[in-house]
Amino acid sequence: MDQLINIYHTEVAQLTRARAKEQLARDGISCDSLSGDQTPLPGFFVMAPPGGAVFVSRDDNLPRRRFSDAHELRNLLLHFDSEISAAELINMNDGPESVVKYKTEDDQDNLAEREREANRFAAELLMPEPVVR
Repeated sequence: MDQLINIYHTEVAQLTRARAKEQLARDGISCDSLSGDQTPLPGFFVMAPPGGAVFVSRDDNLPRRRFSDAHELRNLLLHFDSEISAAELINMNDGPESVVKYKTEDDQDNLAEREREANRFAAELLMPEPVVR
């Protein structure tokens, strides 16, 4: 049987890592790996056992929020590892500081390709080629 992944999802006004950390704390979820960074983000996820949290900017228009949701969902599914320890939290987004902590340098080197893959996934999910044509 496939493993289920718990996913916390929320839209946050003026999304930053700091605001996401505040939102998680309000909901009783501790995530010390999130920094107080105030860089605006369209979306990102943070993952820790037994699942992850996906955030999107409430300030973006609906099509952009949907794209960010699909992009981050693909990132979460692509990078989910049920054996990951609390000391190996993964925190990615499509902003300039994409990887905060990652397992290996090889994973970091592959980030650009993984981000392109997440963009393709989001585009194909929201705009399937046969329907668009």
